Amino acid sequence: MSARAHILKAIRERRPASPPLPRVPGPQQQGAGIQSRFCESLILAGAEWVPESAIGDWGSYLQKHYPDCQNFVTALPELAGPGLQFLPATTDARSLRNVDVAIIKGDWGVAENGAIWVPQEQLPARVLPFITQHLILLLPTDKIVETMHDAYHYIRPDTTPFGVFIAGPSKTADIEQSLVKGAQGARSELVVLQPGAA
Repeated sequence: MSARAHILKAIRERRPASPPLPRVPGPQQQGAGIQSRFCESLILAGAEWVPESAIGDWGSYLQKHYPDCQNFVTALPELAGPGLQFLPATTDARSLRNVDVAIIKGDWGVAENGAIWVPQEQLPARVLPFITQHLILLLPTDKIVETMHDAYHYIRPDTTPFGVFIAGPSKTADIEQSLVKGAQGARSELVVLQPGAA
């Protein structure tokens, strides 16, 4: 037996037993105060939030809170109206270059980091949440989970060709620790919390 074979044989014989793989926990029960924790995480991520009851008329709300904006779009047909254009699924992404405010719906929110899962089914064009100047996300309060582990239990990324977690407005920082918002995407994010199913 060659020296090499002898060494490899000795290594195989003395290899320690493999430790058991960690158990991946299932989704946690939604604890008390999950909505408050989610809202705190949103603020830490640079986003803002309001309850849906604070909106009232969408047209008036947008004019009041985004006075310097002109091009308002939504992926939700029920919100469309004067001054708020509905974008169908056939929207050409190149037509979105001048969007000021976009309103879309999120599927799941994560309390630990304020991230919101948005699958392709909620987007008329994949580029919309990134090309808009200001992003508004609607999220039902009963679609908030504690952790990213919990979120992945529900989102099933294998069933959609595209999806993205969005956590606050676009941010970047350099070595001098200068934080810049809106460098590669939306300059602001507003989350509108909708009442969950009874």
